[in-house]
Amino acid sequence: MRDNITWNPLGDRMPGDTVLIGPWVVSKALLDMIWPVVTTLMGAIVGGAIAHLNATRLDNRRYEREKKERKLILEREALEKALAWTDPMTLAQTQAAFEADAYAWGKVDLSHLQSNYPSSLSAELEKLDVPVHLRPLLPPNTYIRGMSILGRIERELYYLCKEKRGKSTGEILEVSALAKKIEVEIDALRSELQAAYDTTFE
Repeated sequence: MRDNITWNPLGDRMPGDTVLIGPWVVSKALLDMIWPVVTTLMGAIVGGAIAHLNATRLDNRRYEREKKERKLILEREALEKALAWTDPMTLAQTQAAFEADAYAWGKVDLSHLQSNYPSSLSAELEKLDVPVHLRPLLPPNTYIRGMSILGRIERELYYLCKEKRGKSTGEILEVSALAKKIEVEIDALRSELQAAYDTTFE
């Protein structure tokens, strides 16, 4: 009879074909039958949990990728609209430089200056204005720089040529110097906007 008894560490004696699981005495034969089912079920649960985590991770990556792409589309739209400013600015600057220089040197009179100096740039740029909701997507100070250039062409250069007319050569040359400075500012703005636009495709 001793050969058929299994020693229980808790102090109980049980038949050799049974095991003690917590408060239950379970047949080894039954345990052998259900154990593969339990392990298979546990494997399925763990596998399902891992698959769910992987799917969630992929969904999060897809969401972040789509979010980034939507932002890039809006950035391109904002930059395209801002770049559209630069051609009218260049045309106006070229005409303003020519007329301001001619007036400062006394080659044309005030009536000619008033008739030929570009005065419609504000209206042209207003039609091309960047919507308010897109302005935060532009490079820093882009909008302010654009408005500054507009003011230099329409007001600063115009009044400077009137002020310097008939003055010394050095003072008259300040007119062409300002016109050149405006040209450089427009070119710099165009280059920076184009570079920012190109990076949205990288």
